[in-house]
Amino acid sequence: PIKMKYDDIWARDISPTFVYVDGKLTCLNWRFNAWGGRTEGAYYPWDDDNEFAINIARYLNLPVINVPLTLEGGAIISDGCGTVFTTQSVLLNRNRNPFKSKQYVEALLKGIRSLENKVDHVELAFLKEKSLEEFILFLVLLSKSP
Repeated sequence: PIKMKYDDIWARDISPTFVYVDGKLTCLNWRFNAWGGRTEGAYYPWDDDNEFAINIARYLNLPVINVPLTLEGGAIISDGCGTVFTTQSVLLNRNRNPFKSKQYVEALLKGIRSLENKVDHVELAFLKEKSLEEFILFLVLLSKSP
């Protein structure tokens, strides 16, 4: 077993996002603030949860890119072909990324995705809902329907 400190474990939301950079598996470390910060978040402190992705990367001996955005892992997903699905309710929320515009967030995410050198263009699909699972499930089921 792996022993790691955490505050309120929800591994999907506090783990790193794995990407390939120059052919090497790399961890993206997003900032985490317990789904809303000190006044609106689920708990405080969240220091160990915020360090969780870095600790996973260290355990796996992988490089880390620290991304200056606050989000949880359930708020972002990629199809691996250049489309990043994310949510306005998280990335553009004042309790996650105050004073960050949609254009700023898009440029930052496109810059990260371009590290993979697999696609020339990245489309961002900003959804209004907090969770992406139902939307992705809908797309999967839609693609399998006759």
